[in-house]
Amino acid sequence: MAEYNDDVGIQSGLMMSPEMWRKYLKPRVAEMFDLIRSCGKRVRYHSCGGVRDIIPDLIDIGLEVLNPFQPLAAGMEPVALKRDFGKHLTFHGGIDMQELLPHATVQQVRDETQRLLDILNQDGGWIACSSHNLQPDTPPENIVAMYEVLLGRELG
Repeated sequence: MAEYNDDVGIQSGLMMSPEMWRKYLKPRVAEMFDLIRSCGKRVRYHSCGGVRDIIPDLIDIGLEVLNPFQPLAAGMEPVALKRDFGKHLTFHGGIDMQELLPHATVQQVRDETQRLLDILNQDGGWIACSSHNLQPDTPPENIVAMYEVLLGRELG
């Protein structure tokens, strides 16, 4: 697998209109995806934020894995994304590291991780992990709780 990084999203959506992305960036991204596939690799695309408006375009040009899956960004709700694009994409991430992991209780982390596991892991298509890099303000017990749910067993 090869990853192409191109942050075009922010918390509230794209940094530019979808039309501008299609005109100026999509052709360049398509060339990179073609190059990656010509080397026999799968394509993972990294863009933080709310990129829902261009997901159909990304699928059209060969995207296989979307990273990160940032659930608090506009349009990136897990149920809707899985429903609308789950047959075409693997989602990488999705366990919120902005609010859930740093601020929730251990039980809230367990409950939300289980909810996402039930939704996103249907028929595969989910690389289960935090939506982005874990930050220093994340309590270790919340990280352990997330992984215990994902692994289906207690750690330690």
